[in-house]
Amino acid sequence: MDKNRVRKIIFSCILLLIIVVSIFAIRTIHQISQLDIKFSKQYAAITVTEYQIVDYNDFKHPHGNSSVLKEIDEKIRLRISEFMKKNNLKIKPGEYEFNRVNSSYEEILLQSFIFEKNNK
Repeated sequence: MDKNRVRKIIFSCILLLIIVVSIFAIRTIHQISQLDIKFSKQYAAITVTEYQIVDYNDFKHPHGNSSVLKEIDEKIRLRISEFMKKNNLKIKPGEYEFNRVNSSYEEILLQSFIFEKNNK
């Protein structure tokens, strides 16, 4: 083999290696950017016990155990309160985390809490 052919093969191998590593790096960066990273300072937690009722009134006027709901933007809280009142709902007992910094109405309603009918 002559030197030029060896150089072309080495160059091709190095180029192929750079392309493969670049694709892997780009794919890894993309996957990391798609993660919903929870920062503890950004999220607040609430625990609803079996004997506790957290209904629309707690979203409208958070107090006592539900005072952490004040962390939700007031406009969003009032919309959730209206939705819960209209549909006669309460939060099902359990432990919940919600995004207190930049959450949306839909995120709070669909992802942060589990609701059930209020039978009181």
